[in-house]
Amino acid sequence: MNATPRAVAPEDVAVLIGLLAVLEAHLLAGDVPDHLSGRLAERFRRLGLLPEPGDDVALREALDALNQRLRAVLGDHEATAGP
Repeated sequence: MNATPRAVAPEDVAVLIGLLAVLEAHLLAGDVPDHLSGRLAERFRRLGLLPEPGDDVALREALDALNQRLRAVLGDHEATAGP
């Protein structure tokens, strides 16, 4: 994939962070239909962000990792800090 550098507004990144957090919470609560979680997992797998077979726990971890990377884009230094 050839990425063309384009500026993304911090507000857009903040909205994506919020969406990921809400989605992760609904996955944890079991509120996401199987067909939707399957499609999300497949998207992450195609991009190498989720191992096979990948269950809901792995999907939540992949969502959280993406959320942390987006937070780092906004300069959230805690997002990149190790344990």
